[in-house]
Amino acid sequence: MTSPYFDQFKNKPIYKILLVLLIMVLVLKIGYEIGYAGYQFGHWLKAR
Repeated sequence: MTSPYFDQFKNKPIYKILLVLLIMVLVLKIGYEIGYAGYQFGHWLKAR
């Protein structure tokens, strides 16, 4: 990951922090969606 695009942002740690926060939010959101779907599926199986 030594592309010119990343070299521009190396001197600006705020962008790294924002990028990490964005990735964390996306991971949590996806994890929550999968967990909720699994929870609903479990209830559906029990109801049958």
